[in-house]
Amino acid sequence: MSPFLLESSRPGRELGTLLRGLAAQVCADVHALADRTPDRVHDIRVGMKKFRALLRLGKPVLGRAGFAEADRIARDLKNSFGALRDDEVQMRLLGEILPHSEAAAVGRALGIPRHSGDGEAAGAGAAAALCARLRELRLATGLLSARQLGKAWRRSVFRARRALRSCRQDPGNDLLFHRWRKTIKTLLYQSSALGPPLDAWGPDADELASLLGRHHDLAVLSESLSAHLPGSGAERAVAARKAQLARQALEFGSDFLKE
Repeated sequence: MSPFLLESSRPGRELGTLLRGLAAQVCADVHALADRTPDRVHDIRVGMKKFRALLRLGKPVLGRAGFAEADRIARDLKNSFGALRDDEVQMRLLGEILPHSEAAAVGRALGIPRHSGDGEAAGAGAAAALCARLRELRLATGLLSARQLGKAWRRSVFRARRALRSCRQDPGNDLLFHRWRKTIKTLLYQSSALGPPLDAWGPDADELASLLGRHHDLAVLSESLSAHLPGSGAERAVAARKAQLARQALEFGSDFLKE
């Protein structure tokens, strides 16, 4: 089997193999969550992001309903562990931006950690049920051609450019930046799987996704601070760092995604 879809004589079949492999690995991680390690939760979320990105490549042959069902299951599975990640990330960000003693005090004011062991167990139970549905999906991508894969990839580029234009028009809108980040993640995972020459987009897409990821994490933290500590020095410091990252992302992204 070729490591890259565009180098394969049967790219649709190999896309199906990739999708099933990602689903199997994520489901194995879900069932091994007894240790509740942050790295395993991270792997589950990243695995489902990759699954959703590659699933878009198969959309021409999966059909609207088939694609929507698989995408919804993968999204819900990823989101099962979102709250666990937010607590960890917010404390790390506070530690980077504020002095240690102040970061600890702000964390307590925000009520971190906010998620009990019972809540975690419920999330893992829901994820296990979603895994069962994911493994039952019939991902019939075998008839997909290299030409169709290329067209699907170009649509991802167009989506990323549209999202960039929206962020330029409203640079203070965190939701728009979050949507832009999703398009860049999709472009990153698709380019890496498709291989030469499209994988040349990978390094810059990875760097831009990292910038937008840090911006999103700060946006989540900023929302918590606005609700619990409005007008505080911590809120102002986080807002300033978030605005700085927005400017960096727009500058880098405009060069990366230039027409």
